[in-house]
Amino acid sequence: MRVLLSLISCCILFTSCTVAQKALNTENLSISADRSPAFHELTTEAVFRGNIDLYKHYFSGIFALKKESEANYRMVLMSEVGMTLLDISYTSKVFRVNYCIEPLHKKALLKLLYHDFLLLTVLPGGENLKPGKRGRSSSGFIMFKSKYNRDFYTCRDGKVTEIISKAFFNRTHIQFSEMKMGLANSIHINHSPIKLEMILQRIK
Repeated sequence: MRVLLSLISCCILFTSCTVAQKALNTENLSISADRSPAFHELTTEAVFRGNIDLYKHYFSGIFALKKESEANYRMVLMSEVGMTLLDISYTSKVFRVNYCIEPLHKKALLKLLYHDFLLLTVLPGGENLKPGKRGRSSSGFIMFKSKYNRDFYTCRDGKVTEIISKAFFNRTHIQFSEMKMGLANSIHINHSPIKLEMILQRIK
C-alpha cells in the first residue's frame, strides 16, 4: 500500500512539474503585439522614403502610413514632387483603392501591396500565435506562427524583427532593421518568385 501511495505521489509531482514547466515556457515565449515596428508608440503616423521595383517598372517616392482608427489604415504613395501615385484605405478584412496611376493599377499587384502593408501595420495578438518550429535560438530570437495562416514572426525582446508570409504562389519576406527602441528605421520587403521588392527608409 505504501509503495502504491508513493507511486501515486511521484506521478502527481511529476505531472505538476510538467504542467508548471509548460506554463513557464508558454509565458516566456511571448510577443508584444501592442504596436508594429513601423509605428512610434505614441503616434499613429509614419513616413518613409522608398521605392518599388516590379520587374522592369521602378517607382520611388514618399510612403505615408496612417492609422485612422482602431481597425482602419491608409497608405499613400506620392512622388518626390508631391503627386499622388497610389492611395488605399484598408482593414484586416478588405481594402479600397482611393486613387491609383495606370502603371500600378493591376488587380494582382494591388492585392500584393495591400497584403504587404497589412503585415506591416497589423500584428496578431499573442492569443492568435503559437511557438514556431525553430523555438528559441541562442541569439535570443524567437519564432512564432499564426494559428490561422502561414505567417511567421521572428521576435527579439518581444519585438518583431522579421515576418515571413507563405502563400501558394508567393512568399513574402519583411525585414525590420536599424532598430531603435523597438522601432524600425529601415524596412525591406521582398517577394519570390514574384519579382517585387520594396525598400523603405524612415523620415518620420
